Amino acid sequence: MDLKITQDKLLELIRANHLSLIEHRQIAQRLRGLQDSHLKQTKRKIRAKGGSAEVERQALTHPEYLDFLEKIAETSHQQIKSRVDYETYLMLFKARQSSGKQARRR
Repeated sequence: MDLKITQDKLLELIRANHLSLIEHRQIAQRLRGLQDSHLKQTKRKIRAKGGSAEVERQALTHPEYLDFLEKIAETSHQQIKSRVDYETYLMLFKARQSSGKQARRR
């Protein structure tokens, strides 16, 4: 991170990362909410002969379901990255404000 970044650019990065955080959080919540129904749908597609444990195992290892889980993981990763970036830029902004106030007091 460039510590010599201008205040305007810093505020722009704070806003952008905050919006990204909100967006990825909402997407991740929607995907997690659909996880059970996606697993049930995958089980219906398999219709394997055998017991329910066999159908469950095949559904949990099915490529479509694994792709869905990968989407959840990627979205969660982006959410965490956006949160860390947002908090880092916000801390830098607050530190600059604090140091500016201290310099004015002297």
